[in-house]
Formats: sequence, structure tokens, C-alpha cells
Amino acid sequence: MTEPSPVVAADDAVARAAWPFPRRLAAVFTSPRTLFEHLEHRPTWLVPFLLMLASAVVYVLTTWDAAWVPMMTEKLDEAGAEEAAYQMVGATGKIMYSCIIPIFGGVFTVVYAAIVMGAANFVLGGKMSFKQTLSVVCHAGLVGLVALPIRILLANMAQNAQVTLGPGALFPLADQEGFATKFLAGFLQSFDVFTLWQTVLVAIGVSVIARVGLKASLIAMFGLFVVFSLIGALGSTFGG
Repeated sequence: MTEPSPVVAADDAVARAAWPFPRRLAAVFTSPRTLFEHLEHRPTWLVPFLLMLASAVVYVLTTWDAAWVPMMTEKLDEAGAEEAAYQMVGATGKIMYSCIIPIFGGVFTVVYAAIVMGAANFVLGGKMSFKQTLSVVCHAGLVGLVALPIRILLANMAQNAQVTLGPGALFPLADQEGFATKFLAGFLQSFDVFTLWQTVLVAIGVSVIARVGLKASLIAMFGLFVVFSLIGALGSTFGG
């Protein structure tokens, strides 16, 4: 039996050496397939995960006075809330939301990764570990770093923290009345350019690591996207 060449083995070890985060960040935008091929063997998720949480904190802090306060005050006025409720719009609410929103985002990311793994393994017939899936989801989420300054600018201009870069921007949820129109507005909110971009990246990652066809992966991931969009629309309708 021919022994593997030491040179080939060394080259393979170098190729699979962990990439530094700046290289992985650049690859999200320039060569995602190559990135996911690397993450198949060296899955890592902590740094992009923490950056996503930090981005949520930054968003709340930089939009609180110009976007959150007017939006929340208007809802309290419509509900005829007691004076005590308005105190939550101040510094206390700012601190509370700066903690709650990142926590919710972190939990959602983990749950979403588990669902994506289930779809990859049981629906598409591939094979992905949870660490690999979480790695794909967290790296795909890095497109949010590009979206962050745009969202901050739009939220502060609109005086509303619930902004979207898509058809939902033409059909604001706050302006709608009645179940059907509120539901439609909430559904369209999900069709954000950056959310769609992340979904495509997740589909590419699933295709590469689970070794399934890209078309099938895109159909499955956008199927999940629609399901989550419908759930979010129901939440927006009854919560708004």
C-alpha cells in the first residue's frame, strides 16, 4: 500500500488551518462557498455570534431617542397608558431593551441553527453537525454589519425602530388597520434585502457542508424563511 506523501499531508494541514476572523469576514462577501468549505472542517461561531449581539446593542443605543421613544410613546398614547408606563420610555427602558433584544436575538440564532440542521439532515438527506450549522448561520449573519449603519440612519429618519429595506418599507405596519392589512404589512416586513441575502448564504452553506444540491437547499431554506415570516406577521398583527 502506498503511504501518503508527507508533502501532500502538510499542504492539506495548512489548507485546513483555522482562518483568522478578518479573512472569514471578507470571505462572507467575496467567496462564501470557499468559506463554507473551510468551515466544514474548522467550524467556529463565537466571534460572529458575539458581533451580532453587539450590533443589536449598538442599534438600540443609537436609535433609542430618535426612533424607539417616539414609536413607544405613540403606542402608549393610543392605549391610554398610565403615567408609570411612560417611565419605561426613559433610561430604564433603554437599558432594558439593550439587554433583552440581544438575548432574544441570540436565542433565535441558536434555535434557527437547530431547525436548519434538522432540515439539512432529515428533509434534504444530508449530514451536518450542530456546530457546523451554527457556524454557517453566524457567518451568514455578518451581512448585518453592512446593514447596521443603513438601518440606524433609516430608523432615526423615520422615527420608527421597525425599519425594513424591501417592499415592507412601502407598506408600514404602523399605518395599517384591520387584520388582513396588518398581517400583509407584517409579512412584507420580512422581505428585507439583507435577510434575503443571509438566507441565500445559509442555503449555500448547507449545500456545501451537507453535500446536497444548491437548488434543493435554496428551496428548503426559503421554505423556512416563509414559515418564520408568517409567524412573525401573526406576532406583529396581534402585538401591534
